[in-house]
Amino acid sequence: CKGFLGGCGSWSSWEVPALAGVLMIGVFCDRQDIFDYAVNYYKTGSGSGALKNMICTDEGQLPEMGRDLAHAPISLIDATVMSQFAWNATSDRGANRVDLFGLYDNRLLKGWEYVTKYQRYHDINWVPYDGCDNKNFWFPANNYHGRLESVPAYELAYNHFTIIKGLQAPYLRATINLKGLVALSSDDYGQPGLSFNFSDTTTIFTPRPIPATPTN
Repeated sequence: CKGFLGGCGSWSSWEVPALAGVLMIGVFCDRQDIFDYAVNYYKTGSGSGALKNMICTDEGQLPEMGRDLAHAPISLIDATVMSQFAWNATSDRGANRVDLFGLYDNRLLKGWEYVTKYQRYHDINWVPYDGCDNKNFWFPANNYHGRLESVPAYELAYNHFTIIKGLQAPYLRATINLKGLVALSSDDYGQPGLSFNFSDTTTIFTPRPIPATPTN
């Protein structure tokens, strides 16, 4: 995974999963040096797996949206899961807990809001993107492929930013409501619709009464 990072022209949907793998290896093997490498690369790395390259504007633009809407969210998914791993693995550090969610003014949340806003067919402010290998993304992809696709980690991101941190995520919320409580073939990380479905007071879904017990 580590050898994959830092090359020119690598998509974020390739680099971020590799970087998440590095961080998770560090956690699993109890290797602080590997864990720290992943965290530092995410903060200041040269490749597309670094947060400020994955999300290239303060508004939340993902360059890979110029490719298509099926691949672009992959980087958000794995960055969110990686952030949760780091959050859980350092839960005993108090004020020194590693918070990749909040890095650079909650930049990850801005990426989620930007993508889900466009997925819901709202206008976005797109800045033409070129990159080191001259991708020439003058516009976001407008092909249908992936435009309304449900992906894992919606609920995980919403739970942390909105339920834990108290921030607003209106487009992410609308996307979760549109998706509904369904299990997807791509719910790789434990069906987050069930794992992060909030409490009775914070759920974004309309509560349904418990049906009566059948009598016959």
